[in-house]
Amino acid sequence: MIIYDNHAVFVDYKPTEPIAPMYIGEAKVMYRAPVQWDEDETATFYAENPASSPTGAVISVTMSTEAIMNRVTGPQFDGFVFGIGYSFRWQSGPIDDQYVVYIPYRVYLDGEEAKIEFRRYLDPIKASRDDAMCENPSQACVDTCYGNYLRDINTADAAYKLRREQCFNFIRVTGATAVGCTATMTVCLIFPTPPSMIACCAIGGTAGVGLYLYKCLDDAAVDRAIAILEADRDFRTCRRGCCPNGQ
Repeated sequence: MIIYDNHAVFVDYKPTEPIAPMYIGEAKVMYRAPVQWDEDETATFYAENPASSPTGAVISVTMSTEAIMNRVTGPQFDGFVFGIGYSFRWQSGPIDDQYVVYIPYRVYLDGEEAKIEFRRYLDPIKASRDDAMCENPSQACVDTCYGNYLRDINTADAAYKLRREQCFNFIRVTGATAVGCTATMTVCLIFPTPPSMIACCAIGGTAGVGLYLYKCLDDAAVDRAIAILEADRDFRTCRRGCCPNGQ
């Protein structure tokens, strides 16, 4: 899902069986905040020779990661969508465009439930040591379980950051070129107010920069989420074994 100027478009990145881009509807941000487990990335192009740039000026691309809850209203869906937004800001001379590669995790029809989910996900997921489980658990056992949990969280975050860095390296390697421009104009023209040409080129066609990034970032984010859930499950299972009767 690509969001630009409060409008959402679905784009298929599968080159074998592509689906035509589809306008989903208006996307109004309800809750938005930077996540604590990722950092901004920046790449600069044509700094040595700005005249050779497609825009005639240095191009700077910054990616930031946020947890975003959108209220999406359109003919295909009307509700709340929670997910991770990778915001790409393209700056070059007078151009200052920002679009969001949005990876939705869950949808909600109830706004209050959506708010609770957003708050739960915003900070690093830390299993509570204070949850009631039993009377007089072995403290040494609980400490071991919690230590293993933190190790698993750190391992998941390290694996995610390595993969995310590899994703952004694709921008560094390909540069701010017009890869996928022809195919992507169909995508950009769906937006009521299309992004600039350079941003449209970045969003890319089925072989372009933007859609490669979507798949790459989607894989990394989903794998991290699965690893976090597994770490939490293992921690709770381990804690139950710390009870006098193992319950």
